[in-house]
Amino acid sequence: RARGGVGGTRPAISRDQGRPPVLHVPSSIRRTWGATTLASASGWMFMGWILGLSPSFLHEQLGIQISQPIIAGLFAGAVVFTNGLTQILLRHHHEKAGVLRIGIALIPAGLAVFALSPHIGGLAAALVGGMIGGVGGGIVQPNTMATIQAIAPDHARGGVTSAYLSLSYLAMSVPVVVAGLAASVIGLDLATVATGYLAATALIATAAVAAS
Repeated sequence: RARGGVGGTRPAISRDQGRPPVLHVPSSIRRTWGATTLASASGWMFMGWILGLSPSFLHEQLGIQISQPIIAGLFAGAVVFTNGLTQILLRHHHEKAGVLRIGIALIPAGLAVFALSPHIGGLAAALVGGMIGGVGGGIVQPNTMATIQAIAPDHARGGVTSAYLSLSYLAMSVPVVVAGLAASVIGLDLATVATGYLAATALIATAAVAAS
Protein backbone atom coordinates (compact mmCIF):
# COMPACT_ATOMS: atom_id res chain seq x y z
CA ARG A 1 0.00 0.00 0.00
CA ALA A 2 1.30 3.46 -0.88
CA ARG A 3 1.01 6.51 1.28
CA GLY A 4 0.38 9.95 -0.12
CA GLY A 5 2.62 12.87 0.53
CA VAL A 6 4.32 15.87 -0.98
CA GLY A 7 5.80 14.98 -4.35
CA GLY A 8 3.81 11.79 -4.86
CA THR A 9 3.49 8.49 -3.07
CA ARG A 10 5.90 6.20 -1.26
CA PRO A 11 5.64 2.52 -0.31
CA ALA A 12 4.22 1.63 3.06
CA ILE A 13 6.86 0.65 5.59
CA SER A 14 6.45 -2.63 7.41
CA ARG A 15 6.49 -2.52 11.19
CA ASP A 16 9.38 -5.00 11.14
CA GLN A 17 11.59 -2.80 9.00
CA GLY A 18 14.27 -0.99 10.93
CA ARG A 19 14.15 -3.39 13.86
CA PRO A 20 17.42 -5.10 14.80
CA PRO A 21 17.53 -8.73 13.63
CA VAL A 22 16.91 -11.47 16.17
CA LEU A 23 20.06 -13.49 16.83
CA HIS A 24 19.17 -16.91 15.47
CA VAL A 25 21.08 -19.71 13.75
CA PRO A 26 18.97 -22.38 12.00
CA SER A 27 19.74 -25.92 13.10
CA SER A 28 20.73 -26.94 9.56
CA ILE A 29 23.83 -24.72 9.59
CA ARG A 30 24.75 -24.66 13.28
CA ARG A 31 27.76 -26.98 13.00
CA THR A 32 29.34 -24.98 10.17
CA TRP A 33 28.33 -21.72 11.80
CA GLY A 34 29.87 -22.81 15.11
CA ALA A 35 33.19 -23.87 13.56
CA THR A 36 33.35 -20.68 11.51
CA THR A 37 32.55 -18.47 14.48
CA LEU A 38 35.16 -20.20 16.65
CA ALA A 39 37.75 -19.54 13.96
CA SER A 40 36.73 -15.89 13.85
CA ALA A 41 36.84 -15.70 17.66
CA SER A 42 40.46 -16.88 17.74
CA GLY A 43 41.45 -14.07 15.37
CA TRP A 44 39.59 -11.43 17.33
CA MET A 45 41.02 -12.72 20.62
CA PHE A 46 44.48 -12.18 19.18
CA MET A 47 43.65 -8.62 18.11
CA GLY A 48 42.14 -7.96 21.53
CA TRP A 49 45.45 -8.90 23.13
CA ILE A 50 47.47 -6.76 20.73
CA LEU A 51 45.28 -3.69 21.14
CA GLY A 52 44.54 -4.15 24.84
CA LEU A 53 47.49 -5.66 26.70
CA SER A 54 50.51 -5.65 24.40
CA PRO A 55 51.60 -2.15 25.60
CA SER A 56 51.68 -3.35 29.21
CA PHE A 57 53.48 -6.55 28.17
CA LEU A 58 56.11 -4.60 26.25
CA HIS A 59 56.69 -2.39 29.29
CA GLU A 60 56.63 -5.05 32.01
CA GLN A 61 58.30 -7.96 30.25
CA LEU A 62 60.59 -6.22 27.75
CA GLY A 63 61.41 -3.09 29.72
CA ILE A 64 60.24 -0.64 27.05
CA GLN A 65 60.29 2.69 28.85
CA ILE A 66 61.67 5.39 26.55
CA SER A 67 58.87 6.73 24.34
CA GLN A 68 56.77 3.74 25.32
CA PRO A 69 53.45 5.15 24.00
CA ILE A 70 55.02 5.75 20.59
CA ILE A 71 56.57 2.28 20.43
CA ALA A 72 53.37 0.61 21.63
CA GLY A 73 51.35 2.54 19.04
CA LEU A 74 53.74 1.67 16.23
CA PHE A 75 53.73 -1.95 17.35
CA ALA A 76 49.94 -2.23 17.27
CA GLY A 77 49.84 -0.29 14.00
CA ALA A 78 52.29 -2.72 12.38
CA VAL A 79 50.12 -5.69 13.38
CA VAL A 80 46.93 -4.03 12.11
CA PHE A 81 48.69 -3.06 8.87
CA THR A 82 49.85 -6.66 8.38
CA ASN A 83 46.31 -7.87 8.98
CA GLY A 84 44.85 -5.48 6.42
CA LEU A 85 47.55 -6.10 3.82
CA THR A 86 46.98 -9.85 4.07
CA GLN A 87 43.27 -9.36 3.41
CA ILE A 88 44.05 -7.31 0.31
CA LEU A 89 46.64 -9.71 -1.08
CA LEU A 90 44.47 -12.81 -0.60
CA ARG A 91 41.10 -11.37 -1.57
CA HIS A 92 41.00 -13.37 -4.83
CA HIS A 93 42.34 -16.65 -3.43
CA HIS A 94 39.94 -19.49 -4.16
CA GLU A 95 41.17 -22.34 -1.90
CA LYS A 96 39.15 -21.07 1.04
CA ALA A 97 39.17 -24.16 3.30
CA GLY A 98 42.91 -24.80 3.07
CA VAL A 99 43.83 -21.16 3.48
CA LEU A 100 41.49 -20.79 6.45
CA ARG A 101 43.17 -23.67 8.29
CA ILE A 102 46.56 -22.04 7.73
CA GLY A 103 45.22 -18.78 9.11
CA ILE A 104 43.77 -20.49 12.18
CA ALA A 105 47.14 -22.16 12.87
CA LEU A 106 49.07 -18.89 12.50
CA ILE A 107 47.09 -17.12 15.23
CA PRO A 108 48.23 -19.19 18.28
CA ALA A 109 51.67 -19.56 16.64
CA GLY A 110 52.05 -15.79 16.50
CA LEU A 111 50.82 -15.39 20.06
CA ALA A 112 53.29 -18.07 21.20
CA VAL A 113 56.22 -16.19 19.66
CA PHE A 114 54.94 -12.99 21.26
CA ALA A 115 54.60 -14.64 24.69
CA LEU A 116 58.13 -16.08 24.44
CA SER A 117 59.68 -12.85 23.18
CA PRO A 118 61.35 -11.97 26.53
CA HIS A 119 63.41 -15.14 26.13
CA ILE A 120 64.02 -15.35 22.38
CA GLY A 121 64.73 -11.88 21.02
CA GLY A 122 62.89 -9.15 22.85
CA LEU A 123 61.02 -6.50 20.90
CA ALA A 124 61.98 -7.93 17.51
CA ALA A 125 60.55 -11.34 18.42
CA ALA A 126 57.39 -9.71 19.80
CA LEU A 127 56.96 -7.84 16.52
CA VAL A 128 57.49 -11.01 14.48
CA GLY A 129 54.92 -12.83 16.62
CA GLY A 130 52.48 -9.97 16.25
CA MET A 131 52.87 -9.95 12.48
CA ILE A 132 52.47 -13.74 12.24
CA GLY A 133 49.21 -13.48 14.14
CA GLY A 134 48.25 -10.47 12.03
CA VAL A 135 48.63 -12.55 8.89
CA GLY A 136 46.54 -15.29 10.50
CA GLY A 137 43.80 -12.86 11.42
CA GLY A 138 43.93 -11.32 7.95
CA ILE A 139 43.22 -14.76 6.51
CA VAL A 140 40.57 -15.79 9.02
CA GLN A 141 38.41 -12.67 9.24
CA PRO A 142 37.32 -12.27 5.60
CA ASN A 143 37.11 -16.02 4.98
CA THR A 144 34.85 -16.63 7.96
CA MET A 145 32.59 -13.74 6.98
CA ALA A 146 32.37 -15.11 3.44
CA THR A 147 31.45 -18.54 4.81
CA ILE A 148 28.73 -17.08 7.02
CA GLN A 149 27.25 -15.16 4.10
CA ALA A 150 27.35 -18.30 1.95
CA ILE A 151 25.60 -20.61 4.42
CA ALA A 152 23.02 -18.19 5.82
CA PRO A 153 19.49 -18.74 4.41
CA ASP A 154 17.97 -15.63 2.90
CA HIS A 155 15.20 -15.49 5.48
CA ALA A 156 17.68 -15.65 8.40
CA ARG A 157 20.70 -13.84 6.98
CA GLY A 158 20.45 -10.87 9.36
CA GLY A 159 20.14 -13.00 12.48
CA VAL A 160 22.89 -15.44 11.46
CA THR A 161 25.33 -12.66 10.58
CA SER A 162 24.49 -10.66 13.71
CA ALA A 163 25.06 -13.71 15.92
CA TYR A 164 28.44 -14.29 14.23
CA LEU A 165 29.51 -10.67 14.66
CA SER A 166 28.27 -10.45 18.25
CA LEU A 167 30.30 -13.46 19.36
CA SER A 168 33.34 -12.31 17.38
CA TYR A 169 33.35 -8.91 19.07
CA LEU A 170 32.75 -10.47 22.47
CA ALA A 171 35.81 -12.63 21.81
CA MET A 172 37.84 -9.50 21.13
CA SER A 173 36.73 -7.70 24.29
CA VAL A 174 35.79 -10.09 27.11
CA PRO A 175 38.94 -12.30 27.27
CA VAL A 176 41.33 -9.35 27.29
CA VAL A 177 39.31 -7.66 30.05
CA VAL A 178 39.44 -10.87 32.09
CA ALA A 179 43.18 -11.11 31.43
CA GLY A 180 43.68 -7.50 32.50
CA LEU A 181 41.74 -8.09 35.70
CA ALA A 182 43.82 -11.19 36.41
CA ALA A 183 46.93 -9.05 36.19
CA SER A 184 45.67 -6.00 38.08
CA VAL A 185 43.33 -7.51 40.70
CA ILE A 186 44.74 -10.98 41.31
CA GLY A 187 48.30 -9.79 40.79
CA LEU A 188 49.46 -12.28 38.17
CA ASP A 189 52.45 -11.14 36.12
CA LEU A 190 51.79 -10.61 32.43
CA ALA A 191 54.03 -13.51 31.41
CA THR A 192 51.68 -15.89 33.23
CA VAL A 193 48.63 -14.09 31.87
CA ALA A 194 50.04 -14.29 28.33
CA THR A 195 50.58 -18.03 28.72
CA GLY A 196 46.99 -18.54 29.83
CA TYR A 197 45.72 -16.33 27.03
CA LEU A 198 47.77 -18.33 24.52
CA ALA A 199 46.34 -21.59 25.85
CA ALA A 200 42.76 -20.31 25.58
CA THR A 201 43.32 -19.02 22.04
CA ALA A 202 44.96 -22.27 20.96
CA LEU A 203 42.07 -24.26 22.45
CA ILE A 204 39.51 -22.22 20.52
CA ALA A 205 41.53 -22.51 17.31
CA THR A 206 41.82 -26.28 17.76
CA ALA A 207 38.09 -26.58 18.41
CA ALA A 208 37.40 -24.60 15.22
CA VAL A 209 39.51 -26.98 13.14
CA ALA A 210 38.03 -30.07 14.82
CA ALA A 211 34.47 -28.88 14.24
CA SER A 212 34.99 -27.88 10.61
